[in-house]
Amino acid sequence: MAESKAGNMRVYFVPTRYIDSDSPEVISFATSRAGASGSPVDKAVRLFYAVRDEIKYDPYHIDISRDRFTAGTV
Repeated sequence: MAESKAGNMRVYFVPTRYIDSDSPEVISFATSRAGASGSPVDKAVRLFYAVRDEIKYDPYHIDISRDRFTAGTV
């Protein structure tokens, strides 16, 4: 039963139009910010803070074209 649940979860880990986790920019950002040491939780926390603190936006000038909403573009 646990194996079938794991199989169903795989759809949440593949790149999509907007979450292009296979793009070189996303991989580079995540790799450099997560670091090589620490637990998976430690790495996730570092990534959270990197996204929160380093990705800036201007809420008064948002380009709503589809191509601007991919992770690699951001």
